Amino acid sequence: FLLTFLVLTAFGLGLSGVVSGRLNDSLSQYDDPTSASAQAQAEVRSATGIDAEEGYTMLVQLGDPASLRSAPPAAVTEAVRVLDQRPEVVQVSDAWSAGDPAMLANDGLSAVVVASLRSVKEVTAVHALQAAIDADPLFDGHVLLGGSTALDAQGSDQSLRDLRLAETVAIPILLVLLLVFFRSVVAGLLPLFGAMVSIALTTLGLLLATGVGSVSVYALNLVYALGVGLSIDFSLLIVSRYREEMRVSGPGPEALARTLNTAGRTVLFSASTVTCALAALLLFPITSISSMGLAGMMVTVSSAIAAVVVLPAVLALLGARIDALALLRRRSDADGDAGWWAKLARAVMRRPLRVAVVVALLLLALASPALGVSFIGYSAKGLPASLPSVQVDNALTSHYTALSAVPLHLIIQAGPAAADEVETYASSVARVPGVLGVQKPAMIGPQLWEVDATLRGASAVSITSQDAANAVGRIPAPFPVKATGYTSSFIDFQSSVVSHLPWAALLLAATTLVILFIMTASVILPVKALIMNMLTLGATLGLLVVIFQNGVLSGVLGFPTQGAINLMVPLLSGALAFGLSTDYGVFLLARIREGYKGGLSTREAVALGLQRVGRVVTSAAVLFCIAVGALALSKTVVLKEIGLAGALAVLIDSSIVRALLVPSLMALLGRWNWWAPGPLAALHRRLGFNRLEAGAGEPPIAS
Repeated sequence: FLLTFLVLTAFGLGLSGVVSGRLNDSLSQYDDPTSASAQAQAEVRSATGIDAEEGYTMLVQLGDPASLRSAPPAAVTEAVRVLDQRPEVVQVSDAWSAGDPAMLANDGLSAVVVASLRSVKEVTAVHALQAAIDADPLFDGHVLLGGSTALDAQGSDQSLRDLRLAETVAIPILLVLLLVFFRSVVAGLLPLFGAMVSIALTTLGLLLATGVGSVSVYALNLVYALGVGLSIDFSLLIVSRYREEMRVSGPGPEALARTLNTAGRTVLFSASTVTCALAALLLFPITSISSMGLAGMMVTVSSAIAAVVVLPAVLALLGARIDALALLRRRSDADGDAGWWAKLARAVMRRPLRVAVVVALLLLALASPALGVSFIGYSAKGLPASLPSVQVDNALTSHYTALSAVPLHLIIQAGPAAADEVETYASSVARVPGVLGVQKPAMIGPQLWEVDATLRGASAVSITSQDAANAVGRIPAPFPVKATGYTSSFIDFQSSVVSHLPWAALLLAATTLVILFIMTASVILPVKALIMNMLTLGATLGLLVVIFQNGVLSGVLGFPTQGAINLMVPLLSGALAFGLSTDYGVFLLARIREGYKGGLSTREAVALGLQRVGRVVTSAAVLFCIAVGALALSKTVVLKEIGLAGALAVLIDSSIVRALLVPSLMALLGRWNWWAPGPLAALHRRLGFNRLEAGAGEPPIAS
């Protein structure tokens, strides 16, 4: 049995490179296929073969000033030739062939060569083109590759480098802390073994998923971070409980059975809540979001399998040898009802109302900056300045004023006979406040026109640019018009997120309530958990606004302030933080419920439950913060945001919420914590859910 999983683990880890090559790295992963901008891109692609989202911009740095009155420099001619040879390139233009002075720098010391592309596997294509540039002696290091395709591909490469850096930093720290927490080499290595199994199983799942649909390349970042974090969480709970049971009945089947019947069931409930939280992301019809949900669900289920299937098999083989190679004298995993955590719980429960009010006000204060949140999409500003595509983007802003203007492409369904009406419409667009200029309409297909406009704004996603694009969209037209371009795509992205967010939140809340009701037989505890999770989410988002939008720690964390946070971050970190908050809540509630069912009063059950799992939850939280928080070392701003958001949410939940708010609210409500309406309580019993409770049918917990 164990050998089978070892083979699957080796197979999955060995196929990680294959899976990486099959993931979606194109800009289409950020589009809602039903949006107007995505439909416009599809129409352009069908009519011309050009993917409007893709493109190369080669910046050719010249030794001497050039002008259109002279022949094009040899390096520019060579750049055109190199691009023409690429299979993904549809057409190439430069200042001389297009007669466009805007493609020559203001000082004449550089020029750009622009290529339109068909749909392309970005990373593969960019690597091949960059290799050709590096090998060409005419370029001699004076040509930089940029454009949307290169920016996205180089950003993908950077995210993988950031992930490797995070792993390099985090894993040694995790290993040391695991050895400290477990005080044994053998026990300390088990969670990392579980992480390897989890990541390998998820890799195999992603391999199957890429065969039937599109999966974003950024899903890998989540798989590695969450795979390590959850595996450590679950393994820590299983191993700690097994050691506890060993002290009662000794190593063997009885201790293992009680471990699975208690901690094992807790892991299954916990994994269910995290899985359902991430499942809410599947409701968004945007590949970059739904892929995160799919990958997160896979790695959560895989972590649970590693914890309740593979790990018990290892424990059965090890027996008492789980404490082999002890480094320090091991402390008891539980100190009865006299430990530090029990004392903290009792201190809190002596003044429950005061503690609850103070903690709630603190969390609301931390959440208050979120009221002024602004959002931004994927851009060069969120990537390191050392990337060639970022340098090209900066050069365009500084030396190519016309080219750096925000583009808006209007795709019009009309035939040749509508030329006059199209001209009239284009003139109306030119009069819209915020529109800097409009080019002459051009037919790009038998029944398709394109009108290109430029918008005022510091960036494509600035409020000024968005207002201008929305104003253009309100102009009456005698024919169907769809807008595309980065500004329109971002507007549609936001609109799609806003329209699907209520349904995702409803699914998140409903599944959490149902799972926690099944676990606790109470309607009060699930509602409390929902409220506490919302406080944790609000506080986390508020801190993200302070740190990234307001730039409070920009110098310490090493990122340029963009005045906004990436729209993906609240969605992903929100689902992740919600799931993890419920995860730690399940750990604690399961043990409290176990004590209550064993005959303890609510207050004593809370004190004993916090004593038994307080150290486990704190240890798990610290380890998870390191696993996920290591992403804050990334040079990619969005990964910094995701890593720090996950770490902050876990720290807030495992300290302020679990240690203070949970005991205070449990004490205030007393026996009402366990209340459920008669019909629901009867349904819980009739469906046999009471038999799913940790320790059901077992003798009272060991003391």
